[in-house]
Amino acid sequence: MDARTNDHFRTEGTRKSTLAFLSALEAQEAETDDPMALPMFMVWPDKNPITGRRNEVRLAVGVQALGSVKVGRILQAVNRFDTFTEDNDPWKEHDCGTLNVDGESIIWKIDDYQGYDGIELVLTIMTSLDY
Repeated sequence: MDARTNDHFRTEGTRKSTLAFLSALEAQEAETDDPMALPMFMVWPDKNPITGRRNEVRLAVGVQALGSVKVGRILQAVNRFDTFTEDNDPWKEHDCGTLNVDGESIIWKIDDYQGYDGIELVLTIMTSLDY
């Protein structure tokens, strides 16, 4: 997968999924205070317009437990991430990154499933503890 495809998926995937994730998290927050009751991953699916396969954005349970306000900030930060260097992206694929949002260490990565189980690309966003 090339950098341009990964960049487009990361920015468009987080932009499109933000409202869906935030409304789902707000509903979860209203139901329970227990972060252990959250699903392991919250998934937002989208079809790849070229291949017709699914792209997915996944939020790990540690990110979900931070609450909807912080999740909104995290999704925006992943969307805007552009600090790729030789040290953190030696193959120039733009497929992973780390950042700090409101004191929380966040890791995001894009995996290419190459059509396995109907999935093309998956963007996973997690805390350092989820990793």
